[in-house]
Amino acid sequence: MGVNLHQILAFNAAAKHRSFSRAAEALGVTQSSVTQNIAKFEAIVGAYLLERRLSGLVLTPAGRRIHRVTEEIGLLQTQLEARI
Repeated sequence: MGVNLHQILAFNAAAKHRSFSRAAEALGVTQSSVTQNIAKFEAIVGAYLLERRLSGLVLTPAGRRIHRVTEEIGLLQTQLEARI
């Protein structure tokens, strides 16, 4: 099974907001949806992408590498929606 757009958007939102609950709020979905999508994404990648700290979520080294690409995908998705 491959990566889907929901997983990418959940990961991008969590990285941006440094919180599962704030990511869920920004996406208009449940926190459970965000955490499940990120867990599936991490399983596909084979590495933890976010480190859970008291101060909030932080990208792991693998997360930083992946985020460079997923950020571009998120921007392309935003541009596509604007043109539709």
